[in-house]
Amino acid sequence: METTSPDIIGETSTDRLTDVAQTVARIHLHRELTSDELAKVLESVPHHVEPSSPRTSWTPPELAREWGVSPDKILTWIRNGELPATNLATDRSRRPRYRIDAEGIAAFKAKRTVVPAPAPTRRRRTTPSDVIEFF
Repeated sequence: METTSPDIIGETSTDRLTDVAQTVARIHLHRELTSDELAKVLESVPHHVEPSSPRTSWTPPELAREWGVSPDKILTWIRNGELPATNLATDRSRRPRYRIDAEGIAAFKAKRTVVPAPAPTRRRRTTPSDVIEFF
């Protein structure tokens, strides 16, 4: 009896690992696996989950939740041209379906980054060379 399949071990999705764990537990409860076989199966399951591929685009409400602003503020930045976005609506005359990509977010953050002003230099008062001070 084959206890694992290569497609289960290769996957690192949290949902997939949960499914594997539930299936193994069910098989063990029905006494289809011995304790040694169960231990081998559990050893073959990865203990940590690799992060999935990084996101490439966000919707205005998702970005608003992440940044702690209102979705209307995000839409205002898009309409003003400050935040680049793509309209993915099938009919351009109807409601827009904006998606903001990672490069647009990086450009927006670069433009909005606050750089502290340099400290002002103090000018020293100079006395002319032909003046003689008496005190």
